[in-house]
Amino acid sequence: NGPFSIISNGEQETTVESTTAIDEANILIAAPALLGSDQLVNNLTIAETVMANSVRDNNSLMESITHLDAATVVFSCNTPNDARDVAIMCYELRSKYGGRPKLIIREVRPCLRYSDTRFLLRGGANLVVPHTVSFTDFLDQIDALQGQVMIRSLPTSLNDMLESWSGVSQRGYFAPPEFVRHAQLALDASRQDD
Repeated sequence: NGPFSIISNGEQETTVESTTAIDEANILIAAPALLGSDQLVNNLTIAETVMANSVRDNNSLMESITHLDAATVVFSCNTPNDARDVAIMCYELRSKYGGRPKLIIREVRPCLRYSDTRFLLRGGANLVVPHTVSFTDFLDQIDALQGQVMIRSLPTSLNDMLESWSGVSQRGYFAPPEFVRHAQLALDASRQDD
């Protein structure tokens, strides 16, 4: 067998190195995603690791990444508009570093709709954690992803991914004809995911 294994996903085959990555235990996190960490007991090892590797925000997190092999990167999502920016960050990391890094988005307050979550996953995120998940359960989800490899394919280009965002990012109340048009766009976008 050797240090590589082939993972078959329908028509696509991916070669994955099965040895442990040097950075697999690293968890890089945007500080807002630490919401609820103050309720932890200080002797939790993973919590200490997470808090020690936190940076100010998502942009600082991206700037701090010089190389990824299989580390975990946790972005925060505070507003509906963050979803687009974070999806672009995930797409860039996934395109550059492949399927081994774990990319997680933690919703800090209720702001993501179903279409936003689908957009983040399409951009290369492994997991989107809802705001209702406690910090300890969030840490359990991080731990559960360790050793996994992402084999879902990305859109062919960043522009293709961003085109799926236009139209479904509108929010608020609409006149009936505009609502029908918006609902049709959202339905068409969800069909593209299937």
